[in-house]
Amino acid sequence: MDVQGADAAIPYVRKAGVTFPVLVDQENHLGSIYGMTKIPTTFLVDEVGIVRAVGWGPEPEFLKELETILEESPASPGVVAARAAARPEVLPPAAAPAPANATSAALVAEANALIRSGRKEDATARLRQALAADPDNWIIRKQIWAIEHPDRFYSGAIDTAWQKEVLKREIGNRP
Repeated sequence: MDVQGADAAIPYVRKAGVTFPVLVDQENHLGSIYGMTKIPTTFLVDEVGIVRAVGWGPEPEFLKELETILEESPASPGVVAARAAARPEVLPPAAAPAPANATSAALVAEANALIRSGRKEDATARLRQALAADPDNWIIRKQIWAIEHPDRFYSGAIDTAWQKEVLKREIGNRP
């Protein structure tokens, strides 16, 4: 997810040495469909379109799950059904819940239109409104940061230490 589009994300993807197709969802359709609030989110989709795993960053549990999935070749329908039952958040789009926050989704859509018309300042204002409506949404928060501080996101490795500092200032000790 990057409201600034593929042009902003491509340098990072290239630097990361990614060798598989990457979807850049400028309008946050997947975030709305799947209720995603964190980025990067990784979906492992098999050859028939079944979402086999969803994970955020290099979480050890997710990496272990990926190893298990890759060892199973091909997955039997029973394995896929058991995994889906164990991880109800991994749903095909037709069965996915409605967007967690329709207000923030609408504001993100407005921000996207503003970005495409070159109005980054207005887009950032809409994203701030979206974040106020959905304060735990990491996608929105990081999009604001990426627009305001592109050097922290697109000039090499993403500066996670900086993100932690900013987050601490922004939310403090809020649960």
